Amino acid sequence: MHFLVNHVQDGLQSALVGQLYRPGLLDDLLTESEDMAQRRSEAADMLKALQKASHVIAEIRETHLW
Repeated sequence: MHFLVNHVQDGLQSALVGQLYRPGLLDDLLTESEDMAQRRSEAADMLKALQKASHVIAEIRETHLW
């Protein structure tokens, strides 16, 4: 049973890696979808806004009121 499982595992891994590296498929897998590009852009905008807010809060903390 052990040898059968190992043989199937090796054959399956080779077949999957062979399918993964087919010509043309790699470019399709590495292409970013429009939805993901939009989400990444929104996240970058949110990061900039949060960094700006953090900077403003830090300036307020450093300001003395008297």
